Amino acid sequence: MRGKGFTLIEVVSSLVIIGITLVAVVGMFSIGNRAYINPELGKEKVIAYNLLQRKMEEVRAQDFVNINDESNYVYDDFLDYTLDTDVTDLSLDLKIVKRIDVTITWTNAFGDIVTEAIATKITDWERENAKEEKTTGKGETRREEKRPKKEKKDDDDDDDDDD
Repeated sequence: MRGKGFTLIEVVSSLVIIGITLVAVVGMFSIGNRAYINPELGKEKVIAYNLLQRKMEEVRAQDFVNINDESNYVYDDFLDYTLDTDVTDLSLDLKIVKRIDVTITWTNAFGDIVTEAIATKITDWERENAKEEKTTGKGETRREEKRPKKEKKDDDDDDDDDD
């Protein structure tokens, strides 16, 4: 005779599902709680991304041919952060495209080593296809831009004024 109720397999499987769900939920709370307890973690990440962007802008401001790898760069005001710049030439013979990877590494408030990175590609296409530059007698450089010629209006358009 079978009574109303749950079998042992049903009870065990539902306990396993509830256990897995609780572990995931508690894990999410511990990660959120970790950042809440120590707001320094968020501050560190903001500093890291700002330093990454700062370094990338410095690299992009350099002359294209002078962009090279750089290791263990440290800003004086942020000694805990180490930046590495990796430059890869992507254009085989033309040498007009480079991939720039900037990586930052630091030790966070919990003693964990954290690494973040950004990457971009830059081109020296402007140098290869530069517009003609002419130098004036005073040593100043002036660019000549080719502009389309304006078409002259025909006098035939003014026939409406004869009335």
